[in-house]
Amino acid sequence: MKLRRLLKDIDVIECKGSKDVVITGICSHSKLCLPGNVFIARKGSSSLLSNIQEAIQTGASAIILERLNPFLKGVTQVVVKDISSAEKLLSSTYYKDPSKDLFTIGVTGTNGKTTTSYLLHHMLSSPKKKQGLLGTILYQIGEKQYPATLTTPDLLTNQKLLREMVNKELDVCVMEVSSHALSQNRVSLIDFDIGIFTNLTAEHLDYHSSMEEYAKSKQKLFAQMSQFVSKKKYRKTAIVNQDCVYGQKINVDSLRKITYGIDNDADIRATNIEYSMSGTKFDCKYFGSEKNLFSPLVGKFNVYNVLAAIASCLAYGMEMDVIEKKIQSFSSIPGRLEKVKSAKGIHIFVDYAHTHNALENVLQTLKNHAEGKLYVVFGAGGDRDKEKRARMGKVASFFADFAIITSDNPRSEDPTKICEEIALGFNEKNGYSIEIDRRKAIRSAMQMALPNDVVLVAGKGHEATQLINNQYYPFDDKEEIEKIDEETNEKANKSGAEQYEIF
Repeated sequence: MKLRRLLKDIDVIECKGSKDVVITGICSHSKLCLPGNVFIARKGSSSLLSNIQEAIQTGASAIILERLNPFLKGVTQVVVKDISSAEKLLSSTYYKDPSKDLFTIGVTGTNGKTTTSYLLHHMLSSPKKKQGLLGTILYQIGEKQYPATLTTPDLLTNQKLLREMVNKELDVCVMEVSSHALSQNRVSLIDFDIGIFTNLTAEHLDYHSSMEEYAKSKQKLFAQMSQFVSKKKYRKTAIVNQDCVYGQKINVDSLRKITYGIDNDADIRATNIEYSMSGTKFDCKYFGSEKNLFSPLVGKFNVYNVLAAIASCLAYGMEMDVIEKKIQSFSSIPGRLEKVKSAKGIHIFVDYAHTHNALENVLQTLKNHAEGKLYVVFGAGGDRDKEKRARMGKVASFFADFAIITSDNPRSEDPTKICEEIALGFNEKNGYSIEIDRRKAIRSAMQMALPNDVVLVAGKGHEATQLINNQYYPFDDKEEIEKIDEETNEKANKSGAEQYEIF
């Protein structure tokens, strides 16, 4: 595609250079720029000039910017009035609005986005149909996987990945939609067919000024769906958690609305729930019918995730008998109440819970089914909402028999200070200790635990790095647990052999 064609709908103030250069792609990150790309020079960056120069050095054909730079050589400069509007139009033209050729599901909410997305990706897939997945853990297009950099990619990356899905003839894309992405209009070009609201609890209040503002960002998904003109055969549907007070306030305008819940009456509701460490049984009531279901996922919060997935599949046109089999065959998700084997006979779980509400859900679930004591290792992220720290401590104090407070991506903050702020939430009844070294903290919990006790390592889940002083270091909770367990098992076997020789 030539630059001239790409600019056909853009309000260009000035163009210095040829419009007949061939464009190979669009980019807004200079380090990702490729030869022949158009580089969008977003305003506000303190290193804007160096980013432009880096893009030129890598072979950018043209630069889109809001002010002409007379010192730039060997590249076409296109001056526009509004860089954000131009980015949208350029992306729409170059990638040809890919979401119009996909059945697209957006999942938003504080907790449950990843599990619900993974569930839907599994349930909607078949030997004849391959699906796409964009979320916190990875970006998957058919069999191909990319490491995720954000829960929801930026506007250009979204369009690029969706176009790749269309080119590979995928049918459905399931994506997590964060409040940050909605606030920053990263998904504004996407024609969503289904929007799911999971819940809203206190989180990201360092970014959103209040819970009301946080809720407004979520509302944008459904407002966008209502305003998006689409010629698809499916009726746009809003799927909402009726047990969440913010879900009850969601305005869906002209969209079809399907509610789900446990405690309140809803279109799709779980009753007679039986929880266990091996999974959950419940009766699912839906539109006048009823089905007894089993999910390998554990806990009440996962029942909500399953209900949201069921509602989406029904809206998509799947039969409940097919849905039932899909739910039963679903395996665990990396870092979401993921069980790690233990030679010692303790139950060890890794979970991404990093809010007080998510931590409460997981701890309550494990507490209800633990035969022995419950230990938890957790921390709180630095340079993030500080109010949740003591709340997390209070939750851990109430449910766990013993807690070890440790570091969890302290970023630029002092990890000791973060741990002390968490400790303010503990009462005098339940014990805790502070161990800044996360590796030592995990080891201590595993050493304290006896067979049939439960150890939860919370906060990082699938993450494979620890962010300290704004530098990433390799660290994977699951790998650390496996290493410690192997070392402990080797020592136990060696000790047993020595005792046998003495005997």
